[in-house]
Amino acid sequence: MLGKVEFVAAVDAFMLAQKTLAGVDAPLTWQRARDDDARRVKIPIQVDGEQHDQYLLIDAFPEHESLKFCVAIMFSEYVVCRLDFDLEVVHGNNHSHELPLLVVGPHWHSWELNRTTIELGHRFHLPNALEFHEARQFDATLRWYCAQRHIALGAHKIELPHAERLL
Repeated sequence: MLGKVEFVAAVDAFMLAQKTLAGVDAPLTWQRARDDDARRVKIPIQVDGEQHDQYLLIDAFPEHESLKFCVAIMFSEYVVCRLDFDLEVVHGNNHSHELPLLVVGPHWHSWELNRTTIELGHRFHLPNALEFHEARQFDATLRWYCAQRHIALGAHKIELPHAERLL
Protein backbone atom coordinates (compact mmCIF):
# COMPACT_ATOMS: atom_id res chain seq x y z
CA MET A 1 0.00 0.00 0.00
CA LEU A 2 1.32 3.41 -0.99
CA GLY A 3 1.54 6.26 1.49
CA LYS A 4 -0.32 9.49 0.71
CA VAL A 5 2.67 11.27 -0.88
CA GLU A 6 3.46 8.28 -3.11
CA PHE A 7 -0.22 7.81 -3.98
CA VAL A 8 -0.62 11.45 -5.04
CA ALA A 9 2.58 11.26 -7.13
CA ALA A 10 1.38 8.05 -8.81
CA VAL A 11 -2.02 9.57 -9.65
CA ASP A 12 -0.34 12.77 -10.91
CA ALA A 13 1.77 10.69 -13.32
CA PHE A 14 -1.20 8.57 -14.36
CA MET A 15 -3.34 11.62 -15.14
CA LEU A 16 -0.65 12.98 -17.48
CA ALA A 17 -0.16 9.67 -19.34
CA GLN A 18 -1.89 8.95 -22.64
CA LYS A 19 -4.53 6.29 -22.04
CA THR A 20 -7.05 4.09 -23.86
CA LEU A 21 -10.05 2.03 -22.76
CA ALA A 22 -10.18 -1.75 -23.16
CA GLY A 23 -13.23 -3.53 -24.53
CA VAL A 24 -15.34 -0.57 -25.64
CA ASP A 25 -15.74 -1.88 -29.18
CA ALA A 26 -18.45 -4.29 -27.97
CA PRO A 27 -21.61 -3.62 -25.96
CA LEU A 28 -20.94 -3.46 -22.21
CA THR A 29 -22.54 -5.51 -19.44
CA TRP A 30 -23.99 -3.30 -16.72
CA GLN A 31 -24.16 -4.58 -13.12
CA ARG A 32 -26.27 -3.41 -10.20
CA ALA A 33 -24.62 -0.48 -8.39
CA ARG A 34 -24.97 0.69 -4.77
CA ASP A 35 -28.49 2.05 -5.29
CA ASP A 36 -31.25 -0.32 -6.38
CA ASP A 37 -32.06 1.77 -9.45
CA ALA A 38 -28.41 2.36 -10.42
CA ARG A 39 -26.31 0.36 -12.87
CA ARG A 40 -22.50 0.30 -13.00
CA VAL A 41 -19.82 -0.62 -15.46
CA LYS A 42 -16.06 -0.65 -14.88
CA ILE A 43 -13.91 -0.34 -18.01
CA PRO A 44 -10.18 -1.12 -17.72
CA ILE A 45 -7.88 1.80 -18.56
CA GLN A 46 -4.69 0.98 -20.46
CA VAL A 47 -1.40 2.86 -20.47
CA ASP A 48 0.97 1.77 -23.24
CA GLY A 49 -1.33 -1.19 -23.91
CA GLU A 50 -1.08 -2.48 -20.33
CA GLN A 51 -3.83 -2.72 -17.74
CA HIS A 52 -3.11 -2.25 -14.07
CA ASP A 53 -5.57 -1.27 -11.36
CA GLN A 54 -7.26 1.71 -13.02
CA TYR A 55 -10.79 1.81 -14.38
CA LEU A 56 -13.26 4.18 -15.92
CA LEU A 57 -16.31 3.77 -13.70
CA ILE A 58 -19.73 4.77 -14.98
CA ASP A 59 -22.82 4.74 -12.79
CA ALA A 60 -26.13 5.21 -14.59
CA PHE A 61 -29.58 5.87 -13.17
CA PRO A 62 -31.92 4.75 -15.96
CA GLU A 63 -35.04 4.94 -13.78
CA HIS A 64 -34.43 8.60 -12.90
CA GLU A 65 -36.86 11.05 -14.50
CA SER A 66 -34.06 13.10 -16.10
CA LEU A 67 -30.59 12.26 -17.39
CA LYS A 68 -28.40 11.23 -14.45
CA PHE A 69 -25.02 9.50 -14.48
CA CYS A 70 -21.53 9.63 -13.03
CA VAL A 71 -18.21 9.13 -14.82
CA ALA A 72 -15.14 8.54 -12.66
CA ILE A 73 -11.61 7.22 -12.62
CA MET A 74 -10.78 4.55 -10.09
CA PHE A 75 -7.10 4.27 -9.20
CA SER A 76 -6.25 1.38 -6.84
CA GLU A 77 -9.90 1.28 -5.68
CA TYR A 78 -10.01 5.05 -5.00
CA VAL A 79 -12.16 7.43 -7.02
CA VAL A 80 -9.69 10.18 -7.89
CA CYS A 81 -11.74 12.22 -10.36
CA ARG A 82 -15.50 12.25 -10.93
CA LEU A 83 -18.10 14.06 -13.00
CA ASP A 84 -21.62 13.95 -11.57
CA PHE A 85 -24.29 14.68 -14.16
CA ASP A 86 -27.54 15.41 -12.33
CA LEU A 87 -29.63 18.46 -13.13
CA GLU A 88 -31.20 18.51 -9.67
CA VAL A 89 -28.23 18.03 -7.35
CA VAL A 90 -26.64 20.65 -5.11
CA HIS A 91 -23.05 20.09 -4.01
CA GLY A 92 -21.45 22.03 -1.17
CA ASN A 93 -17.73 22.84 -1.36
CA ASN A 94 -16.16 23.11 2.06
CA HIS A 95 -12.40 22.84 1.66
CA SER A 96 -11.46 25.84 -0.46
CA HIS A 97 -12.14 29.54 -0.22
CA GLU A 98 -11.45 29.94 -3.97
CA LEU A 99 -14.44 27.79 -4.92
CA PRO A 100 -18.13 28.67 -4.78
CA LEU A 101 -19.82 27.52 -1.59
CA LEU A 102 -22.55 25.71 -3.59
CA VAL A 103 -22.54 24.16 -7.05
CA VAL A 104 -25.95 23.47 -8.59
CA GLY A 105 -26.50 20.82 -11.25
CA PRO A 106 -23.83 18.85 -13.11
CA HIS A 107 -20.39 19.27 -11.59
CA TRP A 108 -16.81 18.03 -11.91
CA HIS A 109 -14.66 16.83 -9.00
CA SER A 110 -11.34 17.07 -10.84
CA TRP A 111 -8.17 15.50 -9.47
CA GLU A 112 -6.52 18.90 -9.57
CA LEU A 113 -9.13 20.37 -7.18
CA ASN A 114 -8.94 17.41 -4.79
CA ARG A 115 -5.38 16.05 -4.85
CA THR A 116 -4.45 17.81 -1.60
CA THR A 117 -7.62 16.66 0.19
CA ILE A 118 -7.33 12.95 -0.69
CA GLU A 119 -7.74 10.74 2.36
CA LEU A 120 -6.53 7.18 2.00
CA GLY A 121 -9.17 4.99 3.56
CA HIS A 122 -12.02 7.09 2.11
CA ARG A 123 -12.46 5.61 -1.36
CA PHE A 124 -15.00 8.09 -2.75
CA HIS A 125 -14.10 11.30 -0.88
CA LEU A 126 -13.74 14.23 -3.32
CA PRO A 127 -15.02 17.34 -1.52
CA ASN A 128 -14.35 20.03 -4.13
CA ALA A 129 -16.17 20.57 -7.42
CA LEU A 130 -16.89 23.12 -10.13
CA GLU A 131 -20.03 23.49 -12.24
CA PHE A 132 -20.03 21.57 -15.51
CA HIS A 133 -21.60 23.28 -18.55
CA GLU A 134 -19.60 21.82 -21.45
CA ALA A 135 -22.16 19.20 -22.57
CA ARG A 136 -25.75 18.09 -21.96
CA GLN A 137 -25.79 14.59 -23.48
CA PHE A 138 -24.06 11.44 -22.31
CA ASP A 139 -21.73 10.83 -25.27
CA ALA A 140 -20.60 14.46 -25.44
CA THR A 141 -19.99 14.49 -21.69
CA LEU A 142 -18.05 11.20 -21.85
CA ARG A 143 -15.91 12.52 -24.70
CA TRP A 144 -15.20 15.77 -22.83
CA TYR A 145 -14.27 13.86 -19.66
CA CYS A 146 -11.99 11.45 -21.52
CA ALA A 147 -10.27 14.32 -23.35
CA GLN A 148 -9.62 16.08 -20.02
CA ARG A 149 -8.06 12.88 -18.63
CA HIS A 150 -5.97 12.06 -21.74
CA ILE A 151 -8.06 9.00 -22.60
CA ALA A 152 -8.30 8.45 -26.35
CA LEU A 153 -11.91 7.68 -27.17
CA GLY A 154 -12.69 7.01 -30.79
CA ALA A 155 -15.59 4.86 -31.94
CA HIS A 156 -17.08 3.03 -28.97
CA LYS A 157 -20.19 1.16 -27.86
CA ILE A 158 -20.60 2.79 -24.45
CA GLU A 159 -24.30 3.53 -24.04
CA LEU A 160 -26.32 4.15 -20.92
CA PRO A 161 -28.74 1.35 -20.03
CA HIS A 162 -32.44 1.89 -20.67
CA ALA A 163 -35.10 2.06 -17.97
CA GLU A 164 -36.55 -1.32 -17.11
CA ARG A 165 -39.87 -0.12 -15.73
CA LEU A 166 -42.41 2.47 -16.77
CA LEU A 167 -42.09 5.80 -15.01
